Amino acid sequence: VVGPEICGNSLDDDGNGRIDCADGACAADASCLVGPEICGNSIDDDRNGFTDCGDVACSSDPSCAPSSEICDDLVRCEPLEPSLVERASRRREPDERGEPLLRRAGLPEEPDGPLRPMAIEKAWFAPIEGGTPVPAERFSGDALSLGWLPDEATARRFTAYVKDTRVADDSPPPGPTRVRFENGTLVWDAVADLESGLAGFVIERDGMRIAPLPDNPQNPFGRPVFQRLQYSDTPPLPLAGFEFVDPAPQAGKAHRYRVIALNTAGGESVPSAEASAP
Repeated sequence: VVGPEICGNSLDDDGNGRIDCADGACAADASCLVGPEICGNSIDDDRNGFTDCGDVACSSDPSCAPSSEICDDLVRCEPLEPSLVERASRRREPDERGEPLLRRAGLPEEPDGPLRPMAIEKAWFAPIEGGTPVPAERFSGDALSLGWLPDEATARRFTAYVKDTRVADDSPPPGPTRVRFENGTLVWDAVADLESGLAGFVIERDGMRIAPLPDNPQNPFGRPVFQRLQYSDTPPLPLAGFEFVDPAPQAGKAHRYRVIALNTAGGESVPSAEASAP
């Protein structure tokens, strides 16, 4: 039986797929009002998934200041229990989707090499679907229900990404290589920009920029990327090729071409080596 939504009974009373405070009908209900975090009342007042000292909003509250053992006060210094981060990182049971809750990850030093160990004492936690990250050392909730981020820099990038995908990136993309002509077409090789993604390329002829590729970048799901995206995060076919045909070369002149890669943050690679038209 479908009826009005009753706020707080954990049921979808009106059958619209939303329960309690997630239902717009409960927006004005006192139990669903969101306010500033009150440090020390054991309530998630701002509803960001963190409570009291586990919420970054309480980081400057005196009640949340970290304490430390004084080892010269004639009181025995007991060894500390394994930290929350260490215990959480050892936990590898999959969630309901079969994915590990926390991963010890790190790109290998060389291709096909072993993963590098992560500095778990620098970890941060954040709600998987977006929210305010908090340092593990200041977190007191259920770490196993959250996403694990290896350090503060990653936490900042995560926050920017879930907000509007505009992650700051001041590093240039990898430059194109093996620029050459094949059957009258300028072609080259390129590798992914793992931080921001490749947005496209700029073609230089005799030191002058003559064409951007693509000339009309589009992406309805975020920053425009060279290979384009579908809702599934896979590029549509046919894939965009690393190739260019000069529409207006000067007859009888051996033009020299270079290619520059662009990433979605506006960074440019160093120009490629030159290739001369046959």
